[in-house]
Amino acid sequence: SLADISEYNRQKGAYIVPQGSYLIRVGNSSRSTTLVAQIEVIEDIIIQHSEPIFKEDVVKELSTNIEYDIPKGLKKITLKQDDFVIRFPDFDEEVILDHIDKLSNEELAELNVGYHSKKSLAVLVGDNGVLVPGAAGETSQTFSKLYNKRIVMADGPAGLRLVPEYFIKKGKNQNIKPNTMLLELAQYFPKFIFWLLRHTMLRTKKPGKHEVHYQYATAIPIATAIAQSFNNDFAYLCGDIVGEEMEIFNVDMWLAPALNIQRTVVCGRNFEYFSEDPHVSGKMAAAITKGVQSHEGRYVVIKHYAANNQETNRYVSNSVINESTFREIYLRGFDLCIKESSPKAVMTSYNLVNGVHTAENYALVSNHLFRDDAFKGVVMTDWVFEQNEIKNSKHPNSRAFNAYKAGVSLFMPGCVNDVKGIVETLEKEPSNRRQIELNASRQYRNFIK
Repeated sequence: SLADISEYNRQKGAYIVPQGSYLIRVGNSSRSTTLVAQIEVIEDIIIQHSEPIFKEDVVKELSTNIEYDIPKGLKKITLKQDDFVIRFPDFDEEVILDHIDKLSNEELAELNVGYHSKKSLAVLVGDNGVLVPGAAGETSQTFSKLYNKRIVMADGPAGLRLVPEYFIKKGKNQNIKPNTMLLELAQYFPKFIFWLLRHTMLRTKKPGKHEVHYQYATAIPIATAIAQSFNNDFAYLCGDIVGEEMEIFNVDMWLAPALNIQRTVVCGRNFEYFSEDPHVSGKMAAAITKGVQSHEGRYVVIKHYAANNQETNRYVSNSVINESTFREIYLRGFDLCIKESSPKAVMTSYNLVNGVHTAENYALVSNHLFRDDAFKGVVMTDWVFEQNEIKNSKHPNSRAFNAYKAGVSLFMPGCVNDVKGIVETLEKEPSNRRQIELNASRQYRNFIK
C-alpha cells in the first residue's frame, strides 16, 4: 500500500505521505518495468502518529528532487487525507499480575536476568545450557521456582546451534567437544594460558562407559540465500524445520531470525541478515517466524534491534542516524515482521544509536515496540559479558540496571552482578519497581499463560 512508502516527519510526530506526484511501475525485475499510473497526492497525508525516538536529529538529511517525463494518457489517481484513516498507537494498559506484585526486589531482579550460577560472575554461549547441552541460555532459577519450568534458548541462525554429542555423568551433562566460542577466544590469550586451557576446560572429554547422546540438527540456508529465493513458502518451510527440531530437542526459543540491514560488506553479521531492503527483510523474517511458531510452544527471537552495522567493536560502536532514516530503513523490517507474524521476543543489539545503548532506550523499546507496533511479547538483550568490556572505552557496555527501566524483560546471559545492580537501583529508586513488575508480568503472559 501507499502507507508502506510513508516517511517519518519529526515536526508532525507522524508517518506521512508527502504531497507530490508518484509514478507506479510494474515489472518482473528492476531492469524490466512499465510505467502504469501516476498518483497525485494533493496534501501531506498522515498515516500514523508516533512520538520521536530521539530528542533531536544529530545529522541532517540530504534531499534531491528528480524530474521525470510523464507520458500523455497515463492513468492518474488523486489522493487526499480523507482517503485514509489515521492510525494512532495501539496500546492497552498492561496489568501487573497479583503474584508478581508480591515478589521481593531480589526475586524481581533475578527474574529480569538469565540463568546463572551463584558462584560465577559470567557465562559463555554454549556453556549455559543446563537442560539442553549447547543451548545459549535459560530463564532464571527464580523463574524455575515460580513456574516449575525453564525457557531454553538456542542460538541460530542456520538452524539450531547445539552440542552435537554429550554424555551424562553424575546427573550433569558433559560436552564431549570443547566450547567453540571459548576455543576461539583462547587463541588470543598468552601461550601458557592457552596451553593450560587446552589441557583442562578445552580438552575433548571421553564418555567412557557412559551413553553418548546426539543432537544433530539440520543446517538450513543462511538468511541471505533464503532472501535470494524471494519465496515466502520456502522461508516458512525453513522455519517449520527448525520448529520441529525444537520440539525434538526441547528448545523453547530460537535466537533468530536476524533481519538487520546489510548496510556494508564489513558487517560480520551479514550472513545472518537477509537484505539491504527492509521490505524483503521483514517479509522473509515474518515467514520464518510463522514456520517456527506454527509449532505450539516454540518461538523465535528476532534480532538485532537495531542498526547493528559493523563487527569491529560491535559491543560499544555508536550508530549515528537521523530519525527518519532510522525509522524508514533500520526499523521498518522489524515493524513489518512484528505486525505480520507476532514473534514472541525481540533481542536488542549491542551497539548504541545516537549515544544510547538500544537496550537502555525507553523510547525505542517501550514506546516504539509496545505502542507503535503493538508488540505483545518480551524484549531481551544480546549476550552481554562483563569480561569483554573494553577499559577506558568512550562507551561502556549496557547495564542490567538501565535495561530493565527501558522495558527489557531479560538481560542475558545473566550474572551475579546484573542482579546486584538491579537490586541496588530498586532500593534507590523505588518508583521503578512498577516497570520491573511489568517486565516480569510479560514473561508470565508469554511463557506460562
